[in-house]
Amino acid sequence: MPSSVQSKFLACAMLLFVAIALLAGPRAQAGLTWESDNGQQIAPALATHYSSDVRGLLVETTISQRFVNASSDWLEGVYTIPLPEGAALHGLTLRIGERLIEGEVQLRQDARVTYEAAKLEGRKTALVENQQGNLFRTRVAEVGPGESVEVELRLSHEVRFEQGRFELVLPLSLVPRFGAAPNLDGAFSQLDAASTEHGEPPRASVELWIDAGVPVQAPYSNTHSLKVSGSGTQYEVSSGSVPIVANRDLVLRWEPRPADAPSAALFTQEIAGEQYALVMLVPPSDPGPRLPRELILVLDTSGSMQGVSLAAAKAAARLALGGLTDVDRFNLIRFSSNHVQLFAQSQPPSADNLAQALGFVEAMRASGGTLMAPALASAFALPDDAERVRQVVFVTDGAVSSEDQISAQVSSDAGSARLFAVGIGSAPNAHFLRKAAELGRGSALMVRDPAEAEVRMGELLQQLNSPLLTRLSIHSEVPVQTLPAVLPDLYAGQSLMIMLRGKQLTGKLRVEGLRQGATWQRELPLRVRQDEGVARLYGRRLIGSLEDELRLGGDESQLRPQIEATALTFGLASRYTSFVAVDRTPARDPDGLSRKVAFGNARAVDDQAFAVTATSWPLTI
Repeated sequence: MPSSVQSKFLACAMLLFVAIALLAGPRAQAGLTWESDNGQQIAPALATHYSSDVRGLLVETTISQRFVNASSDWLEGVYTIPLPEGAALHGLTLRIGERLIEGEVQLRQDARVTYEAAKLEGRKTALVENQQGNLFRTRVAEVGPGESVEVELRLSHEVRFEQGRFELVLPLSLVPRFGAAPNLDGAFSQLDAASTEHGEPPRASVELWIDAGVPVQAPYSNTHSLKVSGSGTQYEVSSGSVPIVANRDLVLRWEPRPADAPSAALFTQEIAGEQYALVMLVPPSDPGPRLPRELILVLDTSGSMQGVSLAAAKAAARLALGGLTDVDRFNLIRFSSNHVQLFAQSQPPSADNLAQALGFVEAMRASGGTLMAPALASAFALPDDAERVRQVVFVTDGAVSSEDQISAQVSSDAGSARLFAVGIGSAPNAHFLRKAAELGRGSALMVRDPAEAEVRMGELLQQLNSPLLTRLSIHSEVPVQTLPAVLPDLYAGQSLMIMLRGKQLTGKLRVEGLRQGATWQRELPLRVRQDEGVARLYGRRLIGSLEDELRLGGDESQLRPQIEATALTFGLASRYTSFVAVDRTPARDPDGLSRKVAFGNARAVDDQAFAVTATSWPLTI
């Protein structure tokens, strides 16, 4: 066969093999196992390290995961990793011995073709794809016998300021979503047995450097035992010499000193001729007088709430009812496979009405599935009360999958209501709950330890008593784009972050709103600095905004190119773009065989059975 024809034949054959691999898709399995010729299950070693640099509310995190192939075969690793909510994945490095192979962002299908082609050629390669929400799937090919390969992911994300304190969450465990694609969910039936090595759960080492920007008390964690040193604004936190068990989210908190008035901060960055700004508003510690409100509690009583979760929800409801005043109105809705509404319209907290409500709460039993949408529709459809602020608080433990449906419903039906989501469990679907609350101009609260439910719910209710700044707006001397386009209210104990973009950020920026019926404003000088991560967070939020339009029925043919262009411009992974790294030197004889390995994540510590539900979503001051 002529050499030119032979080359074309080989090229066509390779493209055919790649196409077949793409059609098959990555095989999702749980557990540190792989199948050998004699059918034995072998668990390669897996080490994970988190390194985070915190500056006020901006965080730069590096996640390093090391694989050691103790077998005599060439292996391919496949595993799913959860990233922090809203994280902007912007870097991938494949470390092989002393060599570093930098990844690049490509369109999703292009990245898959690059990966599969490199694998067929026997080259070491890695691929990172966004799978669902904050879940990313990583594949590593051509791990040679006795070889150590390290995959390093770099991402930008945020510290949250809630209930008057800063909170950083690093997700160390994975909870599958009910109703998700089979290639994600179906593999977890053997997770308890397969995700451990020699009976020990996966572990991770952690190092964090914190520059809080303001004097704070020492950071603390209720989820893991950590070593803390430092004082004032500077702290170092680590897992020490013994890695922590990676079976629940790591939650780290620190609290600032009290303040008398809302504070504002501004950070900026310039990249490729565009300037970006991040505005943060922090509420005062004294909330001031409360406003009349209408509180609607929507409580999940599905079968997955059985036990401590339902008990926590009942305690939270009793607490909420006990905090009502004569000027307030209230209602309750419970939901499982169906929903029941207590009153046809919201009622004052009279003794009779409260007694009826407490009886309604005590009679709740956990059973059935979860149909959240009809319950929320009933809450939004209640007769309007122009004299009161309507606050819809829904409490659920479900890991939900129908995120698009609920997000669209909240966006279109919430009206003047503010939606507040409370997630109960060690690893709730915080991504969806926060997104729903954002669309409902409210906030989300994650209660990962049911024993803390009453205390945390009390903090949320105290926050809801006091909307501090309403009708917020941004005014600039130069043209700017704002994210989000419609600004939410600022509540006690919760910060507000606003992203800006413009060609030239100069002059002054004025933030205006209403506080206790009077005009409040704050001016900030616009000047360009190089605050790392600001531009990437803008890109991630812009992608999130475009994806919201998709969920609400937007035209994918128009929105997809915008998402792809934004992700490529900012170098971010998204639903349409992925990171791929390829070693240009072949590591394995292409005619040899390579076996696939599934690297599992730790199961959430309280995950007896996944929720059966019909719905799934630093600044220096």
